[in-house]
Amino acid sequence: MPPYDARKSGYLPSLDGWRAIAILGVIFSHDQVWWVGRHSLQPLQEMGSYGVDLFFAISGILITTRILQDEKILGRFEIGKFYTRRLFRIQPAQWVYLAVVGVLMLWGVLPGHLFQWFGALLMYENFVLKKTAMLGGIDFVGHFWTLAVEEHFYILLSLFLLFVKRFRLAALVVIWLSLLAFYHYEAYRSGGELKWYTERLTWFQLPILVYGSLLAVALRRPNVRLWMVRYLKPWAVFCVSAGWVIARGIGQHLVSPSSVDFGLDWWRPFIVSLSEIFFALWVLATMLHAESLSTKILEWRPLRWLGRLSYSLYIWHVLFFAVRGSVKVPGLMFLSSCPVKYIASLTLACLSYYVIEKPAMRLGHRLAPPATPGHQDLAVANAAS
Repeated sequence: MPPYDARKSGYLPSLDGWRAIAILGVIFSHDQVWWVGRHSLQPLQEMGSYGVDLFFAISGILITTRILQDEKILGRFEIGKFYTRRLFRIQPAQWVYLAVVGVLMLWGVLPGHLFQWFGALLMYENFVLKKTAMLGGIDFVGHFWTLAVEEHFYILLSLFLLFVKRFRLAALVVIWLSLLAFYHYEAYRSGGELKWYTERLTWFQLPILVYGSLLAVALRRPNVRLWMVRYLKPWAVFCVSAGWVIARGIGQHLVSPSSVDFGLDWWRPFIVSLSEIFFALWVLATMLHAESLSTKILEWRPLRWLGRLSYSLYIWHVLFFAVRGSVKVPGLMFLSSCPVKYIASLTLACLSYYVIEKPAMRLGHRLAPPATPGHQDLAVANAAS
């Protein structure tokens, strides 16, 4: 199989498999606590929140790779076309969801505040989470914080690649290390851990996205690419990741509570960011080794199909999964029961993808054709038009 950046369509099947894993983790973490006999699965469900980090890792690598591909083929980066394609890829499904939620809020079916809705619409939801946390209650647009972070990243990345033509890799390394240093400094000032709503501010989420971009830029260098193909095997990355997770757990138990009093707890925030970079390495390893067993599993057709629905699933599932415990939302209690909420989420995701997302993506590709069309079905649609 040819190298991933030589495929005419630019479509990477394994990424849809990764998206499927990411969205399953996110949904699992948003569900009520599962029990197997007397054993709670809450610790395992909480790990599902790392699905967001996996989404960020995919975005960092993929978007940077696509821009660099276009730049290489066309001889320039057409930022206007890039924004057009992003607009038609991201916004239509969001607008429909927000329209539905807005109407239900006006009718009194869903609780919520106007500032939350506008924060989601104008892509700054991650900056109003502190106010939302102070008010309490259910937030049916709170998950838009990740979409806001990604939009901010797209803008910053595109401007960086437009104006920085030389020493991109060195510049990204400096930016990444600076962001990490700032994160750890703020975490240390906060006693070793940031508040959840503070941690979701854009500059604290950028490191994992920038790291993906860094890897994508580094991959353009032939010597780096050869080294990665030779040594960055999926099984090797998985083994190192597992070893790091084990070492992380042992390290956390070795630090006694009294050590904080002597200033020995300063290193603990580094554990989080160092473990998160493995997500980008996982994605890159499977991209570079299409023949590996892990890549073939990711390219399993049902998994790829679920991955294509992942964006719509992420947007719509909260409508049914946010209703928990003793909170009673009129009209949603039946749809929020198990397994109905899974069926409802998948049904709306299918409608969103095939009726809204896919036509909008085709229109975006028709208005602003990329050098590599992306999904094969979009490429066929563009050729036909």
